[in-house]
Amino acid sequence: MTDQVLHMPVTIETRQGEFIKAPSRSVLNAIAKANAEHALASDAVVNAMEAKNAAMRHAIACGKALLKAKEKGGHGGWEGLFDGANPQSEGSKNCGFAFSKRQANSYIKVASYPALARQALLEDQGERFNLDRTYAALSGATDEKEREAATRFATRQEVKKAEVAARLEAIAAREAEAPTGLYDAIVIDPPWPMLKIEREVRPNQVGFDYPTMSEDELRALPIPAAEDCHVWLWTTHKFMPMAFRLLDAWDLRYVCTFVWHKPGGFQPIGLPQYNAEFALYARKGSPLFIDTKAFPTCFHAPRGAHSEKPEEFYDILRRVTGGRRLDMFNRRAIEGFQGWGKEAA
Repeated sequence: MTDQVLHMPVTIETRQGEFIKAPSRSVLNAIAKANAEHALASDAVVNAMEAKNAAMRHAIACGKALLKAKEKGGHGGWEGLFDGANPQSEGSKNCGFAFSKRQANSYIKVASYPALARQALLEDQGERFNLDRTYAALSGATDEKEREAATRFATRQEVKKAEVAARLEAIAAREAEAPTGLYDAIVIDPPWPMLKIEREVRPNQVGFDYPTMSEDELRALPIPAAEDCHVWLWTTHKFMPMAFRLLDAWDLRYVCTFVWHKPGGFQPIGLPQYNAEFALYARKGSPLFIDTKAFPTCFHAPRGAHSEKPEEFYDILRRVTGGRRLDMFNRRAIEGFQGWGKEAA
């Protein structure tokens, strides 16, 4: 909330033409928070469970902001602030809620029973998060039922944590056969040293399903590049700086960035939606492409399993490169590429 928003007039006019006392600074902050979360909950409409979970997270956050506004505003203190009440001051910003009171009550219900709301989301067959359906599913909600749902959720999380830990232990025990010889085209999708955030966006994902590596371990990797070799290094926003450091450590020359635009994506509060991954294209020597027609650096493709890269990307590489190809840390068999890694198929 900026100072500009906080310098509000004494009164505001509602849509019904009534003048009421302007909200306090704390209520204005809560209103701004609720409006932002409402917008994010409304916009996360991609047909994917991850996006539905993201919308639910924002709906819960919106409800919490509303409860705070209600608490700070006092009884009846927020009446007339819905559907965009306008302050009577030239150049001042909207100080009312950007949604109806009916929607506000739904958000508050969701925030009051978050475990039951998430359970309803899992059972909902709709392609997108729907506030009205979620509210209807909470019609019989009680504090006791909420506690039971929260306990069931925590138990499922613990079971899944144990399953993931067992799988990681099995993967770590495998010996990855070193690639033989040198390669003309290499794709590297490193197991970045990412800390698993047990966020509400993906409540069913309790951990990574593959072992990660530190930057020092990645820098020490032998890259079996031929004298003239194409290399694509996959990365995300967070690990972009490290990716460039790795290219330098591997003595590879950066050329350009390929962008995979994908549907949906995680959207942290107050930040843009992360709906792209990047493959840094680098070279050793002076490799040539077989064909450069219809050879874009940006392509759209659906999501696969976690960390799995799209077939559309490999279609491009099979068309434009020749010789021996290696896919390092691949998580599935790729036609035309030799796989390398503890999960290589």
